[in-house]
Amino acid sequence: MPEMWIEPLDDCKAAGVRADHGRIRARRLLILYIVANAVLYSCLMPLWEGFDEAYHFGYAQQLTSGQLSDEVKASILLAPFSPVVQHNLPQVTSFSQYFSWSDDHRASVRNELFAIPVSLGAHVSDYGNYETQQAPLAYFAMAPLEWGLGAVSLPVRVLVMRIVVALAGCLLLLFATDALFGQLRVPFVYRDAALFCLFSCQMLWATMAHVANDWLAVPLAVSTLVALNRYREKPDVRSACAAAAVFAAGLLTKAYFLALIPLFVVVFALRRRHVLSAAAIVCGVAGYWYARNLVRFGSLSGTQESKSGFGFLAAIEGAQKVHWLTVIPTYIRSALWTGNNNFLAFSASTLNLTAGLGLLALVLWTTRRHSAVEWTVVGYCACFVTAIAYASIITNITIHGVALSAEPWYAQVLAAPLLGLVWLGANRYIGVALVAMTGYILVATYVVKLIPLYGGYQGRGSFGALTDLYIHGIAGLMSKLNSVSLAPAVLILVLTGIVVILTITQQVILIRRMR
Repeated sequence: MPEMWIEPLDDCKAAGVRADHGRIRARRLLILYIVANAVLYSCLMPLWEGFDEAYHFGYAQQLTSGQLSDEVKASILLAPFSPVVQHNLPQVTSFSQYFSWSDDHRASVRNELFAIPVSLGAHVSDYGNYETQQAPLAYFAMAPLEWGLGAVSLPVRVLVMRIVVALAGCLLLLFATDALFGQLRVPFVYRDAALFCLFSCQMLWATMAHVANDWLAVPLAVSTLVALNRYREKPDVRSACAAAAVFAAGLLTKAYFLALIPLFVVVFALRRRHVLSAAAIVCGVAGYWYARNLVRFGSLSGTQESKSGFGFLAAIEGAQKVHWLTVIPTYIRSALWTGNNNFLAFSASTLNLTAGLGLLALVLWTTRRHSAVEWTVVGYCACFVTAIAYASIITNITIHGVALSAEPWYAQVLAAPLLGLVWLGANRYIGVALVAMTGYILVATYVVKLIPLYGGYQGRGSFGALTDLYIHGIAGLMSKLNSVSLAPAVLILVLTGIVVILTITQQVILIRRMR
């Protein structure tokens, strides 16, 4: 009689072991995918092509001066920039101008860029730095790296810092998101797929793989949500202090964490325990920075807009002037894909389809029962969506409608929580489509968009034209790519090939698991 039960139990154990090994292999493959993308994206982007990167780097280099160094100033006058940046800084060279030069002239300017004396980094220039209003934690974390690399040329320092912060930020985001998906009870077969979709988003890489504060802010935002969930489930002193400490670190990293104050207050108020301890930690760690903002600028955030006098009442009046039916879809597409500082466009139909699949899954999610964790995630998303809407209103006021919405990198704090809800509502058909679409978009980002852009190609983006570029025009492409990117073109093409292989491999594995 016992023999009848031994074999099935052994089969179950063996199946469980195989499943565990499969998950471990999938996670290792995902980490390799993250590393490859972090290095590739950091190498491919030209100097200062990341959003406001020169000013973020300048903040880390000159923590107290409030100005850019002479080293950064000299590099700005030598490096090529997008037309968007040239509009604000007419003295810089645009990419089109740069690529119109002869190979010898470009090589000469590039050599001059790499030869800027590192000693100029200690000299304060007459260029102001508007990013010094940002909370300081991420910059204090980057400063030792900048100082430790002080003997190497500026472009090399920027490349190393990009890679380090991209890897650190994305690995922290991976662990935080995996913990969040566990709290949401996303099935394992969908959890790996959701993580793949997250790290296949171009705007996530544009946000994380440049010198700024987002590399720390995005994972801290998700970690704050995870910590609040843990406190809500087990409201003891340890979990309360952990939630308060993570939230305080977020407040010291980026001002948009102010948007989470309502959620933080509600979660602690509902438990009615450790409220004073949590408030003491948050105020003790981050309070001085926001008290400073109130004293110096008359506002908590200290942002350029709030310093200019645009507050809540102005936002209410401005909300009536915003064309939300245009702003919302535009912002959703830009949150999925924005071509760095060039602000290129990707296929609107492709992005609409991807966003539509996610929206359909969210609609399906609304039809099922929801746990308390899910409602906490909804509250988190509501806080940040409200903040992004407010930022969009202020942007329209300050730029008189030239920019329709808030900056797309703000939306990355919503990516992981929304994907958790999406994959709770998704069926296998939606899941397969999302894996296929997000992987395709990432591959196209490198092969169709960014490599041709930074290789000076200005022709059509059709399959035939790009095939001709990579076959017959490869020498010219690599020559121009070598003159702007921070790593050799050969390395960039090799890394691109690795990313393409890793993308397809994961798509095949994930789609087979969802069958």
